[in-house]
Amino acid sequence: MLRELGARVQIPPVAFFFFYSFAVFILLFFILAESSLELVPKEIRKHSQIRKACVKKGIKPEKEILDASYHYNAIKELCFAEKRGRPDIVHVCLLFLQDSLVNREGKLRVFIHTLNNRVIHVKPDVRIPKHFDRFIGLMRQLLRVGRVPLKGEPLLFVEEKSIKDLIRDLKPEATIGFSTEGRVITDLISFFKGFGANKDLAAVVGGFPHGEFSPETVEVFDDTISVSRYSLNAWTVASIILNCYYYALIV
Repeated sequence: MLRELGARVQIPPVAFFFFYSFAVFILLFFILAESSLELVPKEIRKHSQIRKACVKKGIKPEKEILDASYHYNAIKELCFAEKRGRPDIVHVCLLFLQDSLVNREGKLRVFIHTLNNRVIHVKPDVRIPKHFDRFIGLMRQLLRVGRVPLKGEPLLFVEEKSIKDLIRDLKPEATIGFSTEGRVITDLISFFKGFGANKDLAAVVGGFPHGEFSPETVEVFDDTISVSRYSLNAWTVASIILNCYYYALIV
């Protein structure tokens, strides 16, 4: 059983077809990019703070999710430390995205791209645990094994993939980056209407607490915009995007 849990699972072609068999639909691809979700990196697994936190939880460091609430001092020793250790950002965003009107209409596909170039594919009807501890338990299994559940049709699965390769596979008409570095768009409903109702779009929002998108991520943007002159949380930006998209192209 432990050997089964520790193995990397190869996703069969049928699973890829299931997640991508949407050619007849017009969709919004929502990508939470460079997300702060990962297992504890090897280089800090022996750090005293990591070991102490894991002993309290009764879990091995290599099986634990990196979290600044428990591992703040250890995270400071990592590259891009300001972007790491915030799995709650992914949790809150997923709760909103999966329950959104756009998703209920069957027009949304969600992808979590992590800072270390792994992509989590989220089935539209998957129910994300509301309790954070349960969500973390699910992410531990997903990031170690590669899929959830272990058998049958996957509800979530992971690929080793860059955001550039993800965009190439999705082939959206336009990829829009949402960043404070972009031009401010005050009427996002009209902005979306400008694309028309028959084009797939990709919206990219940062899944990290501080900093800017990497140059590799910025390269995939066809346009970079900001929805406010204020710096907003990822879930707030997500709510603005999906609500405006809904009223622009679905209602």
